Amino acid sequence: MARGPADPTLDRLTASLSRSSSRLRVFAVITAAICFGLAVLPFFDPTLWASGLGWQIGLVVFVVFMVGVALFMLYGAFFKVQRKARQLKRTLRSEPQRIVSLRPMVARALPIVHWEPDDGSAVTGLHIFIEDDRGTAWVLPVTRGEMESMLDDLTVRCPGAKVG
Repeated sequence: MARGPADPTLDRLTASLSRSSSRLRVFAVITAAICFGLAVLPFFDPTLWASGLGWQIGLVVFVVFMVGVALFMLYGAFFKVQRKARQLKRTLRSEPQRIVSLRPMVARALPIVHWEPDDGSAVTGLHIFIEDDRGTAWVLPVTRGEMESMLDDLTVRCPGAKVG
């Protein structure tokens, strides 16, 4: 696939997405390795397979489930995330008028995991939610230092987008 001309602003805007994707890949590989390890454990104890039919069916379901979780994690981390990142770059490069909303948000963990609008006090968990006119949404992780400049760059690039 041919790449468009170099766009340092767009590269800076999506650099945080790349950093976040790299961390996600590391955690996905670790989780997948644990799942694959759990999936092969029943094969090391032949007495489990000598048990009743119910146990054998349960073991097969367990192995299939663990392998499925591992494959799903790897697919999400390596293929889906890259596809979404390319889609965002393509939209920002060729169709920025489709972007309708830019919202600074904070990921909170207590008392339950949830998102809330950024009030300026958060230090970690900052993200910019980007939404287009088709309802497609992207989440860009940012630092407090990057937040204002990235919002300014996105506002200039996407003049029809509502901020906030």
